[in-house]
Amino acid sequence: VSLRGSGDGDSREEGEMSTSVKSIKSFCQPVDYRETCEKALRAAAGNATSPTDLAKAIFKVTSDRIEKAVRESAVLNELKNDPRTKGALDNCRELLDYAIDDLKTTFDRLGGFEMTNFKSAVDDLRTWLSSALTYQETCLDGFENTTTAAAGKMRRALNSSQELTENILALV
Repeated sequence: VSLRGSGDGDSREEGEMSTSVKSIKSFCQPVDYRETCEKALRAAAGNATSPTDLAKAIFKVTSDRIEKAVRESAVLNELKNDPRTKGALDNCRELLDYAIDDLKTTFDRLGGFEMTNFKSAVDDLRTWLSSALTYQETCLDGFENTTTAAAGKMRRALNSSQELTENILALV
């Protein structure tokens, strides 16, 4: 009688999970927001272990988080009675669309590179990623003179996407 459970299936699954977790930890090692990186990849990368697949997953989850912030900004419409809040919301939607475009441009450009060409594109990649981060920060700056509730909601909506964008920039 075995006390370990149902046999080979459990061990294989645990081994795969362990490999995936190790790959994610290794991938996220050089970034500032490791916990955000690891948590996002555990949720989005499945059992991916290759750096390429993990890079694809981190770009996807970052874009998804920014898109979620755009959707949540629509929820803030209840606060748009104040002209400054309305202006900040409108600017945010536009800026976050730019941020998403820059992330997608970076990802598309990165996906087409062979490793030998990667070094020649690093400056462009850094520029697009820095722009994506700046758009998010500028969005938040627009809320400085608005209601505290609107500013707080938008800051919470963008927190993880900013951390993930900074993480991608560190990886590049």
